[in-house]
Amino acid sequence: MPPVETYFNSRCPVCSTEIGRCRNVAEGAGCAMAWHDINEMPEALARFGVDVEAVRYRLHVIDREGKLRVGVPAFAALWSELPRHRWLARIAMQPLLLPLWTGLYEGLAWVLYRWNRRRARRASQAA
Repeated sequence: MPPVETYFNSRCPVCSTEIGRCRNVAEGAGCAMAWHDINEMPEALARFGVDVEAVRYRLHVIDREGKLRVGVPAFAALWSELPRHRWLARIAMQPLLLPLWTGLYEGLAWVLYRWNRRRARRASQAA
C-alpha cells in the first residue's frame, strides 16, 4: 500500500506543531506515512491543480487510494492512520457533525493563513 502523504506549511508554527506531533505518533507506531513541507516543494500538488498558497491555507493529504483530501477530510485521513486517533477521524467525518467541524476549521485556517502572511511580509520588509 502506498503511504499516506501529508502536505503542510512548516512556516506556520501552529501547523508545524500539530504535524510534528502527528509525525512523532506515526513514527513511534511504525506507520508508513510521508510528510512534505510545501515550502520546500511548491509544485508538489500541481498534478491536482493545487498551488502552494492553497496548501499554506489548508492541510492537504493524499490518502492510500490516491485521493486528495483537503481541510477536515485531510485531518480525518491523517488521523485514521494513527493509533489512538482513529476515533477522531470517525467523529470528524460524521455527516451531522462535518459541517460544524468544517466551519470551525475554515475559520481557524483563515486566521492562521492571514497571520502567517503578515508575519512573512514583516520578515521580508525587515530583511
